[in-house]
Amino acid sequence: MRDKLWPAAVLAAALCTSAYAGNVDFDSRGDAADAFASSAAQRRADLLVRKMTLDEKLQFIHSQYEMSKVPGGGAGYIQGLPRLGIPDLDMVDSATGSGSTSQASTTFPATIAVAASWDRRLSYDYGKQVAIQLRAQG
Repeated sequence: MRDKLWPAAVLAAALCTSAYAGNVDFDSRGDAADAFASSAAQRRADLLVRKMTLDEKLQFIHSQYEMSKVPGGGAGYIQGLPRLGIPDLDMVDSATGSGSTSQASTTFPATIAVAASWDRRLSYDYGKQVAIQLRAQG
């Protein structure tokens, strides 16, 4: 009996989700990507790339991943280019918190639990708290 009910449960979940999503208004104006699409930003990026040596370009597409070798104990690290004003890039998997192995960090509930709440404010606050901790860790 249970084997026959799962397709109906999946269909009901899909219909409920699409019905809810149909009532959500998204404003596509002022998208964050617009800031990166500006001609000034493009010119600055082009100028930086032209100033980089081949070794520096290769350095930027490779990361140290082993946590014991990464400054701060994050998920990855790319050394910056001080001569061009580009800072070091410390990476972290922050879906459920900052994930640092060497600094105090909070592990939050799984994001699926937040999504299942359908609470936009909770989702926003969740992301904001992760961002605050990441910023504090540098």
